[in-house]
Amino acid sequence: MNEQHFSARSMTKIALCVALLCVSAYLSFPLPFTPGMVTALTLALGVAAFVLTPRETFFAVAVYLLLGLCGLPVYAAGASGPGKLFGPVGGFMLVWLVVYPLVSALKGASPSFRRYALVDIVVGMPLTYLGGMASMILLMDVTPWQAVMMAVAPFIPGDILKCLAAAALGVRVNAMLEQALQNRVAKTWRKSIKNSMRTGSGLRSKVMAYHKKTYLWTRCRAKILSAPDGNG
Repeated sequence: MNEQHFSARSMTKIALCVALLCVSAYLSFPLPFTPGMVTALTLALGVAAFVLTPRETFFAVAVYLLLGLCGLPVYAAGASGPGKLFGPVGGFMLVWLVVYPLVSALKGASPSFRRYALVDIVVGMPLTYLGGMASMILLMDVTPWQAVMMAVAPFIPGDILKCLAAAALGVRVNAMLEQALQNRVAKTWRKSIKNSMRTGSGLRSKVMAYHKKTYLWTRCRAKILSAPDGNG
């Protein structure tokens, strides 16, 4: 992938992650004492951050939010529209544009369940809570303590479990993607070797040169061994 454009492989991963976000939004249920909802979206966002690069993660979250803003029922429990995105719980969603690219940037170079889970719990959860608290304080005229009780406290146990699940899935999906990439590279390599053997270039030329040298050495050795003494 170059600096300006996404590759076809990256676009495919982004599209799949956006679809995952849309589907996971329907796995949601309300709580009686807060406008926030318990949702599988945060699990899906964690998986997306672990599978995608920070730039790809930002793009996937932005596309998801724009789909809901345009009226498609892809927000939690099938909600949509500007009233949801810019309402009392909109802070949760708006900060995802910053939170999950940051989680993606901090995930490390190699898949690690421990690191994935730590980053999601220590970085992803608190920053998301701060966004939800901010929108509730601004739009619901509640105190910071009330915002904590509505935007943070009810969700901590479930969010920790979702972070652990996202980390496990992220490691598994990355392993599968890496294996698929290796298989593709191996297939391309075998095809290149076959083509070079067919055209007489590359590796085949080296093999032919080696066999030619071996043949000449064998002929010379046989001639010397068969020659009379003193006449070699």
